[in-house]
Amino acid sequence: MIRYTKNYFLLVATFFLLPLLYSFDSGPYVIDPSRPCLEVYVNKTEALVSGKILLNTSGKVYSINKGKKTSTTSNSKRVKVTVTKTGGKAKTEISILTLEEASFPFSVPIKTLKKRYTFESGNYSRTKTFTLFKAKGKEIEVWLDNKSFSNTFDYSLKVEEI
Repeated sequence: MIRYTKNYFLLVATFFLLPLLYSFDSGPYVIDPSRPCLEVYVNKTEALVSGKILLNTSGKVYSINKGKKTSTTSNSKRVKVTVTKTGGKAKTEISILTLEEASFPFSVPIKTLKKRYTFESGNYSRTKTFTLFKAKGKEIEVWLDNKSFSNTFDYSLKVEEI
């Protein structure tokens, strides 16, 4: 009887309690949960109509809002993500993730960290390009995490199908 109860508890914990733990979005694999995060979503219909370019945006990540997330959905097997540092002095970490629908019994999307890169602190411009494979039908998230206390990070971000 005791063995049956222990196995039953493990079954319940595995299939019903673990999805609850993963249902809280903490960013790309816990950047830092104490930091506030500003989320910016792209209109999905805009991404589907535009053809090859899924997302083309620029902006600034301040030290107050440490993280910034943009997302879009891919219709192609391969996607090219280009991040350009256009100004600012902040050290900033770029994380690129894919989200795909989970299969039964989980209802939480599966996040997979695909690429990570850090722009070191300093006043310079640099372009970094990443290529993602097997991206068809997946949502692509790009996180920009400002690691600096008082500096900003100016960026240009382009996501396109290839």
